[in-house]
Amino acid sequence: MELRPEVSLEPLVRCIFQLYTSLMRIPYAHYTSTLRYAAMAQAYDHLAPKKPTNLSINSSLLEKARLLKLNLSATLEIALAEEVRKAERTRWLEKNRNAIEASNKLTEEKGLFSDSYRTI
Repeated sequence: MELRPEVSLEPLVRCIFQLYTSLMRIPYAHYTSTLRYAAMAQAYDHLAPKKPTNLSINSSLLEKARLLKLNLSATLEIALAEEVRKAERTRWLEKNRNAIEASNKLTEEKGLFSDSYRTI
């Protein structure tokens, strides 16, 4: 195919470039906001280096886990992360108990600001 000199490709190239950049911006913006939310929700740094640790585990349980070819490190990390999350939640609730009780009392006495806008 031969290009004719009187036909300019500049508008077509500009249009394709604008389309490409607009398509790239939206997913990237969503990706960064998702990463920002995920970082806030993490209980620990998932990218931190691994550290060897000695543990004492019930020998029968260990034998069964090895027979089932379970990944002990990954299983322990998942269980430990859940326990850390529970402990931090309990600590946060205890630390903020007075504020939560005061907020609940105020809501019971005065109602919610949005009560006047409810349709049900």
